[in-house]
Amino acid sequence: MFSLSYLPSAERLTVVVVKARNLRQQEEVKSDLDPFIKVCITAGNKKLKKKKTSTAHNTNSPTWNEALVFSVNRESLRTIGLEVSAYHDNKLGIDDLIGKVRLGANSEEGVRCEELLREKGMPARWYSLS
Repeated sequence: MFSLSYLPSAERLTVVVVKARNLRQQEEVKSDLDPFIKVCITAGNKKLKKKKTSTAHNTNSPTWNEALVFSVNRESLRTIGLEVSAYHDNKLGIDDLIGKVRLGANSEEGVRCEELLREKGMPARWYSLS
């Protein structure tokens, strides 16, 4: 669950990562996860900016309530995409991808840029990871 807001005067896009529930690794491991969320701003297939939340330990349904703030000018807001990915923090190697959701002009869950500019925000809602 996360929400989006845009402050035009400061040209600031804020993604508030609220929580997740029932996270599971790709290979069915029965242990609890150490999940974190990574948010990337993309243009086409290129990742422009990225930030991540803190790691929640030993839980499959974490709560973060963390705001990730990006500087995005008004014109590029219409063309960027947003990729929100959930990872398991693997202390010994590469972090394991749990799932992700892509938001943008061409996605099914599309970020409605006009709505963001007009309303200055979109309420928190659940998104399904794939």
